[in-house]
Amino acid sequence: MCMGQVLERTILKIEKFLLMAMICFIVFSVLFRLIARNFPGSGWAIDLADTISSVIPHLVLLLGILGASVGISRSEVIQIDIIKRLLKEKYQKWIQKIVYLTTAALLVLFIGFAAGSIEFGEKNWILFGYIPAFSLLLVKSFLRVLN
Repeated sequence: MCMGQVLERTILKIEKFLLMAMICFIVFSVLFRLIARNFPGSGWAIDLADTISSVIPHLVLLLGILGASVGISRSEVIQIDIIKRLLKEKYQKWIQKIVYLTTAALLVLFIGFAAGSIEFGEKNWILFGYIPAFSLLLVKSFLRVLN
C-alpha cells in the first residue's frame, strides 16, 4: 500500500467523523432552538439559538463538500458513462486524470474566492470553514491524479 493510499484512508476516517459531528450539531442546535422558543423569559437562549441557526446553512454547504470528498474516496462521483463506454480502458485513465486536474483547478479558484471574501470583512469566521474543506478536496484530487 503506497503512502498516498494510506493518507487518503486517514483523511476518509477524519471526514466521516466530521460529517457525523456536523450532523449531530445541526440536529441538536435545531432541537435547542425549538426548546428555547417555547420557554418564555429565556431571551439569552433565543439569542443563542438564533446565532447558532445563522450558521446552519453554512454547515449544510460544508456537509455537501465533505460528502463530495467522501464520494471521491469511494470513486462514487457523478460521471458521464457514455464516455466510459466509447473509450478504451487506457484512455479512460487519462480522461479521469484530466477530470481530477480540472476539479483541482476549479478548487484553486474557489479557495481564492473564499480567501478574497474574507478580506472584505463579511462574517469572516464562517468563510474560514470553506478554505480547509476546499483544500481537502484539492489534496484528494491530486492524490487521485498521482495514483
